[in-house]
Amino acid sequence: MPAPNGQLVTPVGINAAGLPRACAQLFGYTSQLLGQTRVEDCAAGTNVLDSGAVPAGVIWVVTALECHNYNSAVTFIRLGVYDGATNYWATVKPAVPAAQSAEWSGQLTLIEGDVVRGMLFGCTLNDDIQVSWFGYVMEL
Repeated sequence: MPAPNGQLVTPVGINAAGLPRACAQLFGYTSQLLGQTRVEDCAAGTNVLDSGAVPAGVIWVVTALECHNYNSAVTFIRLGVYDGATNYWATVKPAVPAAQSAEWSGQLTLIEGDVVRGMLFGCTLNDDIQVSWFGYVMEL
């Protein structure tokens, strides 16, 4: 919409050239969050795959998680968040066949020190396993 001086502005009154910076300030969106942890030649039994910890000054908004064992069926897979003391599971998928995913979508907000966690039960020695996470980062 044109302003009285003819300059193009957004409906909230922000100069269109300043819109990306304004969105970051208004909504806190900083960047995409895309990550994965993969272990080749895992141990037999239960294996835990974690992201790095959320750094100070930001939060992670996780909107999807995925985990799988490339080689063998597993007893079950858990996906969620670990806060340094407790696991919080967003989903538990039983009897996941080899090379098939356990998936979750929704919204998890992780704060400083939290990690994304995938836990696979019933792995065979030397399996290749992976957990992936998707979402966005917000500055505080």
